[in-house]
Amino acid sequence: MTGTKERTTSSQWETIRQMYQNIASKADTEAADTYADQYKNTDIRSGNEKWWSNVADECGAYIDMISVHWYYSGTSNMGSMTNSLQQLRQLFKTKYPDREYTMCMTEYNCNNDDHKKGIAGLFDGIGRFLMAGVEIANFWPLRNSIDGHRRSILHADTKEEGYAYQVLKLMGNNLKGSIVGVNSEDIIFPMVTYDGSQLTVLAGGFAVASQPVYVTMSLPEMDQFTLIDAKSYDAPALNTVPIRLVENDVPVTLSETACTFKLLPLQTIMLRFKKNDGTLIPEIPLNNKINIFAENRSINIYSEENVMVSVYSIHGVKTAQMFTTGFTKVPVPAPGLYFVRIDRPISTQEVRKIMVSD
Repeated sequence: MTGTKERTTSSQWETIRQMYQNIASKADTEAADTYADQYKNTDIRSGNEKWWSNVADECGAYIDMISVHWYYSGTSNMGSMTNSLQQLRQLFKTKYPDREYTMCMTEYNCNNDDHKKGIAGLFDGIGRFLMAGVEIANFWPLRNSIDGHRRSILHADTKEEGYAYQVLKLMGNNLKGSIVGVNSEDIIFPMVTYDGSQLTVLAGGFAVASQPVYVTMSLPEMDQFTLIDAKSYDAPALNTVPIRLVENDVPVTLSETACTFKLLPLQTIMLRFKKNDGTLIPEIPLNNKINIFAENRSINIYSEENVMVSVYSIHGVKTAQMFTTGFTKVPVPAPGLYFVRIDRPISTQEVRKIMVSD
């Protein structure tokens, strides 16, 4: 995301263009190639000047997705990842305040030669992407023999599941609802989500150096929750493929306002709590009196009772709202992920996520 300081300037690009345009001999071609190569061979990661602004100026008015490839190693400050992605999104929003951009990690992985750091870094990095508001992410590779099949979700030959499959499944199944803001020391990376029913706490020990640390999570409403389970996820001692996570139970000390547990270096711990009284509504359950489906860039709603329907984009922008009974077709401005909220006069609010395509 940085560079260009030592790369080709606008005037140099013009010189290169003119040299290739005026080629009349083999010597001219060699001269143009030599001139261009001295800039192409410069490490684009050097320097502090960012090229984001140039990209935004050239294409920001015509795109609706910011696409980022990030193969991070985990050797640098992981804490800067969220901030860098937020800066990138804010740059586009500053230049084009009326446009909505989806942030997409079109390729990502934690490519560390140490499999223990690779696993801890993958947990940590995905969490930081989520904290930055990334809406879509494509892990790479799905099935590839690179690095002896180690970094792939599936073994290229045997199709055995590797640690990446486990990490994505664990996070996908348990990080639900909204991200809860937390404060913590830099030595651990906490992430908390809550959907009105389940509270999930993810604590990453990527930055824990050599000695374990004791983590205390303060929550004034702790007595309103019941601990479902607490699991630790470590790398195996050997990096024999397929590399699988080592899962163990974690002892947790609970009080009415906090919980405490031990976190080892490069370990990830997940705690799952359930709300006791159920007064808050789970995010998604629709009853059988309402049917919602997508078709031809529209959301179709059938309800046996009079309800208020509100449709929101993935960015939280309301695109439609109406009272309806029976069948209603709601056109949407563009394909993508939408939230449909159903409000009844004498009942609870219900929400469903739905993907709309052309």
